Amino acid sequence: MSQTAHNESPLSALSRLKVDLSSDEFRVFERRRTSFNVFKALRIGDLEIRHSNTLAWLMDPREKHGLNGRFLKDLMAKIRTSNPRRYKCLSRLGDKDFSSCTILREEENRDIQIEFPAAKVVLVIENKWNADEAEGKTNDDGQLQKYRKAVDSQFGDGWQKIFIFLTPEGRLPCKKNRQTWGVLGYGAIREVLDKLLKEYPAGRNPTVKDFIEHYKLIIEERIGRMDSEEERLCEEIYAKHHEALRIVMKHHDAIKDRLVAKLRKGIPEKNRKGRLTCSHDRSDSWIQYNSRFPETKTDSFHYEIAIPEGDDCFRLFVHVENGTDKAIQENLRKAIRDEAEKTPGMKSCKNGAEAEKVPWVNRSFEEVYSEICRGMERLYDTFEPIVAKYETSGDKSPNSR
Repeated sequence: MSQTAHNESPLSALSRLKVDLSSDEFRVFERRRTSFNVFKALRIGDLEIRHSNTLAWLMDPREKHGLNGRFLKDLMAKIRTSNPRRYKCLSRLGDKDFSSCTILREEENRDIQIEFPAAKVVLVIENKWNADEAEGKTNDDGQLQKYRKAVDSQFGDGWQKIFIFLTPEGRLPCKKNRQTWGVLGYGAIREVLDKLLKEYPAGRNPTVKDFIEHYKLIIEERIGRMDSEEERLCEEIYAKHHEALRIVMKHHDAIKDRLVAKLRKGIPEKNRKGRLTCSHDRSDSWIQYNSRFPETKTDSFHYEIAIPEGDDCFRLFVHVENGTDKAIQENLRKAIRDEAEKTPGMKSCKNGAEAEKVPWVNRSFEEVYSEICRGMERLYDTFEPIVAKYETSGDKSPNSR
């Protein structure tokens, strides 16, 4: 790669970058990032339940991936080293414990439960890929508290019980759960997968190896990490082409702004009841409207099209905002989240639900616009019947008819 030139023109800086982007080294990097990925192809990379299923499958030594408990051993080692005193019991686990353990999914709604009967150790993982922790109205009825109480009731005093709160960022649970629940980030999962791939025996099932590679890339994209070779190449490119990259990113924002301006003119034609709010990273909005429940006059409900900072995708939401009537607000959120979890292509989020992302880079405006309209139509068709019930009756119960 060429060296940085001082005081060069923008055109010269961009030309040098273009030359380097044609190099074989960068093409390998580009192929890696744009090649087929099973999680992307099936559009399940953002579905929390699919991550829990994948992790449970990798953990289970009886599954036909041929890992023989290796993933589970390395993951337990990560958890143990995160707090050696707290998780001292994990150091007692031997090969027989890993070969005879039981991996359970959705045991009384707990995402992943791992039981080591001989060692009398049980470990519960609550996986939050997108959604937030459900806290409950009192200190004793939140989601994590209920899981802990259920495990305490199921397993006697002779058992060591470990509770892990797993999120992409490794964020803490709410204060009342921090003493009981430990924290694990997906960065630790990524490190275990990376180690597994580097030590993967030659000649062993290549399909399994590809699957693990695909999953690692999905995690890396979510947490903003790369492998060491990609990091090295990015650092080298930035060191030599920071001025050209600054110009590219400035142009990137200009393209985004032009696309947003076009959408401002077209999307309102598709708007239902004026209930559409559209924003991008400068936090300006297109149409301000809040639906009101007739009895409570509670500002509550809207759809949203947004481009988060640094994102190359539009995100389509249905949001229930904070209002004066907390009962309606929480029950409507719950009804929308529950519907999202059982609807393909939807997922629940903190204040409601989200449809599939709509990428806009390297696509025509017409293609992006059409996909956004289809996505919004799906949101309307899925959630309008639920919202209509609340708006016409002011009903505080999501289950009443």
